[in-house]
Amino acid sequence: MQTFTKERVRELGYMIIDRKVYSVKEFGLSGHPGGTLLIDHLGHDASDTFEAMHPESAYETLANFYVGDLEASEKSEDDPFTLDARALNESLRKQGFYDSDPLYYATLHVINFALLATAIYGVHRFGHTIPGVLFSGTTLALFFQQAALLSHDFCHKQISNNHFVIYAGALVWGELLQGLSKRWWVDKHSRHHSMPNIYGNDPDIESRPVIAWSEHALELFTDVDEAELTKTLAKVLYVHQVFLYFPVLFAARLQWNYESLLAEFVKADSHLAWFDGGALLLHWYAFATLTRVIPSWPLRALFVFVAIGMSGQFLAMVFAPNHNGRTVLTKEEWDTSKFGFFELQVRTSRDICSGVVGDWFSGALNQQVTHHMFPRMPRSRYRSIQPQVKALCEKHGIPYHQTGFFRGQYEVLSRLNDVANAARKLRAGKQ
Repeated sequence: MQTFTKERVRELGYMIIDRKVYSVKEFGLSGHPGGTLLIDHLGHDASDTFEAMHPESAYETLANFYVGDLEASEKSEDDPFTLDARALNESLRKQGFYDSDPLYYATLHVINFALLATAIYGVHRFGHTIPGVLFSGTTLALFFQQAALLSHDFCHKQISNNHFVIYAGALVWGELLQGLSKRWWVDKHSRHHSMPNIYGNDPDIESRPVIAWSEHALELFTDVDEAELTKTLAKVLYVHQVFLYFPVLFAARLQWNYESLLAEFVKADSHLAWFDGGALLLHWYAFATLTRVIPSWPLRALFVFVAIGMSGQFLAMVFAPNHNGRTVLTKEEWDTSKFGFFELQVRTSRDICSGVVGDWFSGALNQQVTHHMFPRMPRSRYRSIQPQVKALCEKHGIPYHQTGFFRGQYEVLSRLNDVANAARKLRAGKQ
């Protein structure tokens, strides 16, 4: 590391994992199942990121890209919080906290299918009335949200490490039952987990030109001249984004569906793409068939609007408070920071206090700090280990942020308002 600077290591396409050097650039551009996030970690020590996101079997694949070891004289720069977090992770693993709970997940499957059955029954029995359409559409929207959360668990390997089980579960709950591509989601979500709230790396805070989650996104204003700025749609959206936030969420799921179709039919490079794409088409065929049961076009339109729009709202109620409004870093700030993997997860995440129902509604992602520190741990374990995570953060003076549901939503809107005020100032400066 004295001979090769971090910049030179990045140029060579090298990554450091457990004091070993691997050449992974080519694999990250073409064959990595988790998408292109490998490229973002070139030149970095990705030991904790790799361990958190991969099962034990992945180390066998990693060995194919081995270059050499760091010199024995190289001293570890691991901070005390990282060392203690690793020790806690290993202790939890030995205690069985990474073991899946079949009964827990079987119960979730039963609840989800009950939601779907209720929505279908509601359409057939009461689809000729406005209350019946509203009830059925909302129930179906809740089913879509819960299907997304269960697909999330499969893709995180919380339910099983068997590749077939993971693929089948994600296919059923992803493409087939909610119309979202797991290929698109895994690439997007893996980058988010490895670099949460890193502007330019985390796709979850890249929602321009509709919503800006940090002042960093306002660079758009500095890239255009005054005449063009007065005509920029983003100017209007950013300045008024607090009021547009909830209306935009009604269209969010349509955007995700579009990205999913694009991933499977335009960008796909997998031999299974035809199978995944077929599941997407089957989803929309089934949805259209259910919609046609409703006797009139106005009621059908209302049903589609509620089912699609509310599912976006329900998902945003879970996802938005998890990170938005927390620390945001640029690529340069992250590259030069002293934050290890675990500290970055804590500083960029927010926990939402809730009971059993709240845990179910949010897929236990309301305990976001724990989930981000141990993403492959089954969600049923989060509540029992949360006190240990909080105690660890308190021991090392790492800010652990926990608040209530409504306060969390308020903090999200407050953050949007802060960025909107910054946009107003930039606009005023241009005029």
